[in-house]
Amino acid sequence: MGMDVLEIVFRVEDEFGVTLTPEDFDEVCQRPSALRSDFRAGDVQFLIGCRLREAGRPVPEDIWERVRSILACLLYTSPSPRDRG
Repeated sequence: MGMDVLEIVFRVEDEFGVTLTPEDFDEVCQRPSALRSDFRAGDVQFLIGCRLREAGRPVPEDIWERVRSILACLLYTSPSPRDRG
């Protein structure tokens, strides 16, 4: 089961008010043998934090929980309480 990058982009824009592009994910996926869809939740958090700082806005303290919630919703699951970023 995978996630559509465009759906992540739309949800992030709604939740955080920042714009990501599918190409942003290409930039963070420059690991060896990485595919466009080979990114981690932490990569999404990093991208959002960068966009917020570029806009002169603070990075919310609950960014990790909010990112996990977005991704869990798209995967039709619930965030694991063990994951703490």
